Amino acid sequence: MKATEKTLSIKHNMFWNTVGSLTNLGCQWLITILVVRLSDGYSAAGIYSLAMSIFNMFSQLAQYRMYTVQIADVERKNSAGEYLTFRFFTTFIAFAMLAVYSIATCRIGTVPAILLYALYKTAGLVIDVMHANDQVGHRMDYIG
Repeated sequence: MKATEKTLSIKHNMFWNTVGSLTNLGCQWLITILVVRLSDGYSAAGIYSLAMSIFNMFSQLAQYRMYTVQIADVERKNSAGEYLTFRFFTTFIAFAMLAVYSIATCRIGTVPAILLYALYKTAGLVIDVMHANDQVGHRMDYIG
C-alpha cells in the first residue's frame, strides 16, 4: 500500500463490515421471502432450496478457503490478479461439477434455476477476492 493511501481505523472497519454483513443478510432473507410470495405455490421455494443445496455441495471447492490465505498475505507475496485467477479456476471446476451433477440427478426443468443460482453465488465468490484485497488495505468501507 502506498504511504499516501488512506486507511480506516479498526472501529470504522468494524462498522462497515457490520453494515455490509447486515445488508447481505437482509437481501438473502428478502430473496427467500420473494421466491415464496411471488410464486403460484411452494414448488418455486422447493426448487430454490434444491438450488441452494446443490450449490452448497460444490461451493467449498469454489471457495477453497482462499479468503483466509489472502488476508494473511500481508506482505503481498501474491498479487490480487493471482488470487483472482485461482478463484476463477476453482469456480470453473466447481461450476462444471455442479452442472454435471444437476443434469444427472435433477429434473431437467430445474437445471436452469440451479445454474442461475450458482452463477449468482459464484459472482459473490469472485467479488470476495477483491474484498480480501480491501481488507488487507484496511478499507472495509469498500466492502460494506
